[in-house]
Amino acid sequence: MLFNFIRKLFNKPAANTVQVENKINYQEEASSMAEPTPFNEKLFEHFSKLSMHDGQLPLHLYHGGAYKPGLPVKGTLWLSDNYDEAYSYANFGSSSIRDLEPIVFKAQPKKNLKLLSFPGNHVEILKKVYGGAWSHSQLHKDIVQIYNAGKLDFDGFYRPRTNEYFIINVEENLEFIGEQCIKD
Repeated sequence: MLFNFIRKLFNKPAANTVQVENKINYQEEASSMAEPTPFNEKLFEHFSKLSMHDGQLPLHLYHGGAYKPGLPVKGTLWLSDNYDEAYSYANFGSSSIRDLEPIVFKAQPKKNLKLLSFPGNHVEILKKVYGGAWSHSQLHKDIVQIYNAGKLDFDGFYRPRTNEYFIINVEENLEFIGEQCIKD
């Protein structure tokens, strides 16, 4: 008898069950919503003044760096339309990085990329934007945050002075069609 009473007590829903469940669901949704990521306003301002690169993209782009062979490249990359430049960059400093080898990747765009044209001396321009010293890792992070904010529709930028390309979301934008381990 006591057992039946306890079972009825616990099987009976509370009068405000729906209200409690809605409150819990709302709190879970609100807590799981990502906070807007602040981005570098000065860099965004500079980018918003740039025009889209209207030139033809090369059929192949090259990236040189220190990697483990066979690992897919992800994230953001600097690339060149010149194999020799990528080759020299792959060797630059790679001897001091353990467990990694200098590699040149060959890639081709998967689609027509929307690239901002970044003319001028990027070192001096970015020094003004950042108000002093800046790093490539911070620049990469800031560019991705500007892209993720959805305020500019672009896939990276192009530096006409050096024929360098900076591509974001390389997994979506580039197809890697070659990898060459090199040793000097």
